[in-house]
Amino acid sequence: MEERSGHDRTRIVDERRGREQPRTAVADIRQRRPVAPAAGLALPPEPTLREEEDRARDEASTAGIDAIDKARHQLSHRVDEADINANAAARVIGFYRSRLDGAAAGGVDAQKSRKAEQVERALRLAGLRAEREKIFEMARHSQMSHETSRKLVREIDLMETRYR
Repeated sequence: MEERSGHDRTRIVDERRGREQPRTAVADIRQRRPVAPAAGLALPPEPTLREEEDRARDEASTAGIDAIDKARHQLSHRVDEADINANAAARVIGFYRSRLDGAAAGGVDAQKSRKAEQVERALRLAGLRAEREKIFEMARHSQMSHETSRKLVREIDLMETRYR
């Protein structure tokens, strides 16, 4: 796209369509060019998509931890279930804390953390494929009912969808 100056307004020529359009914020967004700020005003730097995603994950993880803490106190207060509830909450909070630790590392450590997540995802997918194959094999050899195999395969499918 090239810019042409008209009488009193700047116009943009869309080479793909051969039409002129008035220069507007919408046109600039479509072209991924920032709109010029008014004289004397400075625009804050826009975060990259990765930074925005990391910040959102960080805030969401913190909200998740807070919600788990609240829910943990609302669960059954029976003494025989206290250990079960505490262990379950600790595992789930551990997931969120590992996310926060990875996000807090920043820079090169953040890249290593992302790479580790990719490797972990690939390993989980490999494990899920092996589980599915084993369940199919057990169902073929009548070691479990078809109803049970369908239920377990459906659970695996859902987990697999989460990691893709």
